[in-house]
Amino acid sequence: MQEHGLKISELVTLFNLEVLNRGSDYDTALLTITDVNRPGLQFHSFYDYFDPRRLQVLGKAEITYLKGLTTEQRRKCFDDLFLYDIPALVISRGWTASRSAWRAPGSTSGRYCGPRRPPWSSPATPSSI
Repeated sequence: MQEHGLKISELVTLFNLEVLNRGSDYDTALLTITDVNRPGLQFHSFYDYFDPRRLQVLGKAEITYLKGLTTEQRRKCFDDLFLYDIPALVISRGWTASRSAWRAPGSTSGRYCGPRRPPWSSPATPSSI
């Protein structure tokens, strides 16, 4: 039985996202439900009712919270989240992310993407989250 949904690669094209880390199943992974999740509660280790099939979106609130943590605390937040087979993590609003905070060096697992910024824009970007 074939599962229906939107391929992550199609989502990237549709919303003109920049891929920061391409997972091994990038070309075949599907979004099968239309709901999204902002993982603020998960960053506090609350996974009751967490649906890993949802697209995970980091917005200003999550980024601001993560900026207040130590590197080790941020890494634990992401390590715990990535224990689940989420379809993708989208970093919104043009925020940048320190790769050391969300994946181990050399890791190819997981799919992470964010909006492309037009060359004329100059959003406030934290030096590290």
